[in-house]
Amino acid sequence: MAPSLFGLSCKPKTMNIQSFKSLNCKQKRRALLRSGQFIADRNTDLFSVFLFRLGDFFVELFFSRENEQVVGIRPIQKLSRQYLHLAA
Repeated sequence: MAPSLFGLSCKPKTMNIQSFKSLNCKQKRRALLRSGQFIADRNTDLFSVFLFRLGDFFVELFFSRENEQVVGIRPIQKLSRQYLHLAA
């Protein structure tokens, strides 16, 4: 059982993919900063894509090299083909 203080659980909440999807963009970035574990990065013609692990799912953060801004955040349940080398 998790330790408690005045009846409140001290066990941190684990975020799942559905609760992450319900967050707004600013909250998603904050969750990645606080709890995300950086795993890898890759580059496309337009973006740098950063892969994070967050609980039992993964998150891709798309960063525009031209605008130097985050332009997308995509939660994914399983690693895609681009990251298969990480599973080995």
